[in-house]
Amino acid sequence: MNLLGKISLKENERPKILVNTLKKLGSYSKIYIKIEGEQDEKEVLDKLVSNIMITEGNIPVYIYFEERDELKMLSNQWWTKSSKEQEQKLREVFGKENVKFI
Repeated sequence: MNLLGKISLKENERPKILVNTLKKLGSYSKIYIKIEGEQDEKEVLDKLVSNIMITEGNIPVYIYFEERDELKMLSNQWWTKSSKEQEQKLREVFGKENVKFI
C-alpha cells in the first residue's frame, strides 16, 4: 500500500498517522501515451480501439502528440481499468518509453 498523509504529534497523546490517501501498489489513476512523429488523432484512436481499450473503467487516458506539443484527454468512453494485461498491451503497441502510468 502507498499512503499519503501526515503524522500527528500532540502532547500527552501517542503519535498518530493520519491518512489522506490510500493507494494499492501497482494501481494507477492516469495513463499518458506519447505519440512520436506525425500521426493524426484518428489513427491513434484506431490503434487504441483495435488493440487495447476493451474494458471501460474510471482511469483517464491522455494522449500527448509530441510533434504538435499537444496534450488531449480522451472522453470518458475511452477510460479504462487498471490491469497488468492492459499495461503490457499499451507498452507493446506504443513502446515502453512512451507509456506512463501515474
